[in-house]
Amino acid sequence: MALGGRTITEWQEVMSNEEFLDWMAFYQLQPFGPWRADTQAALIASTIANVNAKKGKSFSIDEFRLKFKPRLVQRQRVTMSSEQVVSFFQALAEKQGQNGSA
Repeated sequence: MALGGRTITEWQEVMSNEEFLDWMAFYQLQPFGPWRADTQAALIASTIANVNAKKGKSFSIDEFRLKFKPRLVQRQRVTMSSEQVVSFFQALAEKQGQNGSA
């Protein structure tokens, strides 16, 4: 999965925890992303509809906001032998040892 053109692993390599927390705080103040864009479009559509509506009729922004059904993602079960598990963790430990000494 990629976010902003990078995978989560790539972001973890280039972004500090402090910067990540800064982005989380900024998002709380100024939300961004597809949800925000859909809300802005719904606001414009509801305004136009209300300006042109018959007297006594009004439309809410929720009538124009996009609605998506949640999709269930099915995960594939991976079976590993004990040798593969040991090998995986050994490689992970070696990688962390190399990153820690740099």
